[in-house]
Amino acid sequence: MEGRQLGGRYHVIRYIGGGGMASVYLAQDMVLDRYVAIKTLHEEYSNNWEFIQRFIREAKTVGRLSHPNVVSVYDTGVDNQVYYMVMEFIDGASLAHWIREKGPLSPFETISIAIHICNGLAHAHDHGIIHRDIKPHNILFTQNGQIKVSDFGISRFVESNTSLTQTGIVIGTVDYFSPEQARGLNLTCSSDLYSVGVVLYEMLTGRTPFSGTDFLSIALQHIQEPFPDPISINPHVPDKLRYIIHRATQKDPIQRYQSAYEMANDLQHALLELQNHQPMVANSGNMGHGHESSGTPSLIQQASEHAPKLIQELIQSKNPKKHFIVEAMKLLYKIIKK
Repeated sequence: MEGRQLGGRYHVIRYIGGGGMASVYLAQDMVLDRYVAIKTLHEEYSNNWEFIQRFIREAKTVGRLSHPNVVSVYDTGVDNQVYYMVMEFIDGASLAHWIREKGPLSPFETISIAIHICNGLAHAHDHGIIHRDIKPHNILFTQNGQIKVSDFGISRFVESNTSLTQTGIVIGTVDYFSPEQARGLNLTCSSDLYSVGVVLYEMLTGRTPFSGTDFLSIALQHIQEPFPDPISINPHVPDKLRYIIHRATQKDPIQRYQSAYEMANDLQHALLELQNHQPMVANSGNMGHGHESSGTPSLIQQASEHAPKLIQELIQSKNPKKHFIVEAMKLLYKIIKK
């Protein structure tokens, strides 16, 4: 595929990655002179006309999405029996890479990332699109620190060879399955939010909630086993965050968050709660009397003095996390100035 030109305008440069369904390539849009990512369907799917039609319709639907937390889809087409989708190229790491490199993330990082995931999902759900494959691999970070949800509208139409029911179709990644997804039932917006709950758990603990030797054993645990409390692995998980994970991962979809907006709202409150409960620097003689140490400025005093400069320095830096850190710092600065 390298060196080939698709649709008369997309020059394929190199292979980026892929899976059982498709391959992804870096390409150059010769018309607009920009880099793009092109996902091409494997040959076995290009012979299913019904799938092709639905894929094209879905690509066009996703192409109408425009949100800073969603990877944009620019174009779709076919060239010599190669069906392809042209997307925004994200030259950055995935959340899966971060977790693999860093291990568990802090509650602050976890909440900040999850808010952006929910914002992107809320926009998609408003347009009638269910992702069906939310996982760290599909959460990408741009060079300027933006968080993007990728791979919308493709996995929902892929027929897996593994089905847990005779009539159901199992789609997605088993480690992040909702119980109804594991059964091959119809999915709703709350199915995506269950997967976000799993991602929250993994960010805080460095591992997925269920493990097993095969696909079926993990899927059955999502259906039958209580979702584990992350505090059993990470004792520093705030209670509010534990509650959010607990609610998002209920077995019954009705008992979960019913919209990504609702979940994002709780995450925002958890972030504020986390910021408001930062300890103050005080000497032991004044502890419990409401007085700060006369010799050492409080954490709030220090933050008030240095936050504006830190924000500006961070904006100018190349820190891949700076987008959501800056937002959180600005929010904290507003709080401490009150």
